[in-house]
Amino acid sequence: MIKETTKEKITRTAYALFKKQGFSQVKVTDICDACHITKPAFYYHFSSKESLLENFYAGVIEKIQTQSIDFVLADNVWQQLLMVFDELAEAGNELGVDLNSQLFVINLKQDRGTFNFSRPLRELCVALITKAQKQGHIRNTSAPEDLFLSAAFMSAGYEMFWCIKNGQFNRKILVHQSLEALFDLTPELRMSNKEQVQNEVQRLGE
Repeated sequence: MIKETTKEKITRTAYALFKKQGFSQVKVTDICDACHITKPAFYYHFSSKESLLENFYAGVIEKIQTQSIDFVLADNVWQQLLMVFDELAEAGNELGVDLNSQLFVINLKQDRGTFNFSRPLRELCVALITKAQKQGHIRNTSAPEDLFLSAAFMSAGYEMFWCIKNGQFNRKILVHQSLEALFDLTPELRMSNKEQVQNEVQRLGE
């Protein structure tokens, strides 16, 4: 069994405290006490409690990248593309509204790059979109790079509204429906349930 590093322990412990008590209520001292470490030990790894959050999605993207070869080689390319966006959405759901909101606040004060589209993720999605276009599953003939950027910004927009609405709608359903519309997906691959989509849109507008 691989021993947990101090940095990993700090991260795991801090996230548990953030979720239990709320980000604003947790101090660096609380994290240090829970980890049984000194403040210098904390600051050796992180410059602040905010910096613990900044790179959250980097770990999610790294997880996606480990599957990237299987993704591109898979026959059902559309499902693989959906999986990329689902992984990001599910990670955000797991993080919760409070911490996602803090991520937006941190980056609005100063761009920390949390929401940047990493080159590996962009290249993976562009490769999947290109293959799906060649298969005729994606009928939108716009440049794959442009389609990816449109999809990424759309997904980020839903994430922000999800925070504003305090998680009161299922953004995964709306992301799926919007991706199908954006890419002009062939009818036989469309899975969005119109009634479900309408219900979520109604929640989004409340």
